[in-house]
Amino acid sequence: MSEQKPEKKVVGRTVAIALGIICIILAVGLVGAVADYTSIISGNETYYQNQISSLNSQISSLNAQINSLQDQVTNLIIIVKTLASGHPNLPIITSVSPIAARNSQTITIVGNGFGSMPATTTLGDGSVDMPNFKITEGDGSGWGSNWNAGCTDQADLIGVYLLSWNDTTIVISGFGTYLGQTTHGAHNCYWLVGDKITVMVNGALWTTTVVA
Repeated sequence: MSEQKPEKKVVGRTVAIALGIICIILAVGLVGAVADYTSIISGNETYYQNQISSLNSQISSLNAQINSLQDQVTNLIIIVKTLASGHPNLPIITSVSPIAARNSQTITIVGNGFGSMPATTTLGDGSVDMPNFKITEGDGSGWGSNWNAGCTDQADLIGVYLLSWNDTTIVISGFGTYLGQTTHGAHNCYWLVGDKITVMVNGALWTTTVVA
């Protein structure tokens, strides 16, 4: 009996070593599987995030197109009503070049019945206000994101830099320095991409949207 005991110890030790090796192999395999699945999940997450980002970009682009088409419809309705009024000499705006969210830019207003250049009031920064002319952001009812530029009947003090004016075309080279300042007395006049802009010349109106 005493001679068989070492054999049992050897066998038990061998089994333990074998089980240890199997456990190590299984652990390595499990770690590899987890790593693979983690990689797959991470890859899928990145893919879906990219898809969502792309779709959001498309939605933003489509919304911008919708806003542009709505502006065009509004302007065409105004033109049709003016032409159908039986008064061909009424002022009418037929196009306005894109208006960006910055002070310095060239804006061309085209139409008919603008008349000759009106008298202007020069402001401290060299920009001017004029009667029967107005560029309005929002509804023009107050400060902040609602303001009027280039008009003598408002106290916003935001002028425009007038390059030329004749009966069919008005060209300005931007807005006065009060627009976009962090302070305007106790107020702040600003604008954002996508905000509504209305141009008025002698009662004729044109609606557009601020672009980047």
